[in-house]
Amino acid sequence: MARKTLVNMLRVASVTGLSQVTSNVITAAGNSMEFYEFAHADAVQFTVDCSAFTGTSITFVLNQRDPATGLFVAVSGVSFTPVAGVLSTPLIVTVDPLYASAYQLSWTGTFTTFTGSVVATLIDRS
Repeated sequence: MARKTLVNMLRVASVTGLSQVTSNVITAAGNSMEFYEFAHADAVQFTVDCSAFTGTSITFVLNQRDPATGLFVAVSGVSFTPVAGVLSTPLIVTVDPLYASAYQLSWTGTFTTFTGSVVATLIDRS
């Protein structure tokens, strides 16, 4: 049976007290903290829930750490954009397999506020 771990991808280094069920409020483009929990995972499934949104668009992009430079670069083909407004059903994106040991989520767009969550379900098949 596969082991699964939940990670709140909207955690930023300056914010404490968040849990997996916390709705985060985003008011500007930014980056999450670095996540090293991905090192043991074989695959990941992202679930985006949006309970309130003002603006035109928001795009989330998964970035992985380049082992040579330490910089984060976008994972090719892994970005997801919820439609403007509240999502009636979650947006789900799966990445299989995972290669990097550290990941980070970034978000950009033309928005005033996004209230919701981006949760990664890490899947370890061993």
